[in-house]
Amino acid sequence: MRNVAIACLLISSGSALAQNGVIVVGAGAGDPPEVRLYEPLTGTLLDSFMAYDTGFTGGVRVAVGDVTGDGVADIITGAGPGGLSLLRVFDGVTHAMLLDVYPYGSRFAGGVNVAAGDLNGDGFDEIITGPAESSPPTVVVYDGATLTEIGSFDGDDPSFERGLHVATGDIDGDDDIVTGRVFGPNGSGFGPNSKMNIFNGPIGGSLGTGLAYSTFVQSGVFVAAGDLDNDGKDEVIAGPDGPIGSLTETFNDTGMTGALMFFAFAEPNFGGGVRVASGDVTGDGIDEIIVGAGPWASTVIGPLINVYSGDASTLISSFFAGDPMNANGIYIAGPWHPECIADVNGDGMLTPADFTAWVAAFNANAPGCDQNGDNLCTPADFTAWLANFNAGC
Repeated sequence: MRNVAIACLLISSGSALAQNGVIVVGAGAGDPPEVRLYEPLTGTLLDSFMAYDTGFTGGVRVAVGDVTGDGVADIITGAGPGGLSLLRVFDGVTHAMLLDVYPYGSRFAGGVNVAAGDLNGDGFDEIITGPAESSPPTVVVYDGATLTEIGSFDGDDPSFERGLHVATGDIDGDDDIVTGRVFGPNGSGFGPNSKMNIFNGPIGGSLGTGLAYSTFVQSGVFVAAGDLDNDGKDEVIAGPDGPIGSLTETFNDTGMTGALMFFAFAEPNFGGGVRVASGDVTGDGIDEIIVGAGPWASTVIGPLINVYSGDASTLISSFFAGDPMNANGIYIAGPWHPECIADVNGDGMLTPADFTAWVAAFNANAPGCDQNGDNLCTPADFTAWLANFNAGC
């Protein structure tokens, strides 16, 4: 057994974490390609811009991540099916376009799903893409620091050609890539519709696989990840991509152990699919579950966004991201916050209490101990914690 005790500790005054981030909303198919930014607790529209030519109506997939390394979330967009399948990155401050590429070639018109996360630990978020439809399941990864492609791999069985939803999260102690199958008809030879896979980032092997729903359920699966229980590792969040209601689930670890299930929307017959995201909305250091409504004309609930606590017991906020009568659905991402590794107790503040929490993490060899990113827990992490604390967030 090892223990740490320090008789005298000099640290600078603590600082609050960055302001709560925004929820980024991309237009559904049928609407102009607008990206809108909302305050997550009040639903106030803060900003908007067009991600593609105004005549494009294929929908805009969205993700957020710090691609430039300036501590501000940048906005990643993927054009939906029906046009040029462009991946674009916009600066989070100026909205200037930083990247404009075809991950699957200029002739591919199936659309691009997007995600972002720091897969190599260099402080720049990588960009991850999956084909939205009608393509082999190739996941493409772009380096955040250089905005160049660094590799690709099969995110599902190579014969699966319906498309992949993508997400990133720290499922096993470092950032990983999560994929979920896009909805398609049964009997097409691809096996279960709602299959999810976890891969080691940035270009790694399979870590785990599982089903969000029964083998016989006709639904694909939207995926996201967030630390919903403050244990230092992310849970996978799964929302239906198909007309089966709004049953949303969470799963623990790479074994895809089911943890939670709830109905994202009150409308019992809703079948437009549940787009999912996660982030710390309340500023307490614990991620919330964010859901957005997909297209459904039969019982219109509009472009509704609901924000739930990590255990889904509390509806924290609910608002329409646009005209309540618009039945075209939305895509969602965020909120994003700069990583604050020195906030070991996860209370959203940097205070001397985080030193006590670091000592406890050191003695327990817990994830919060590793402050220098070497995947070890050693006394050197104390020096790193002190530097991280004084640097603030």
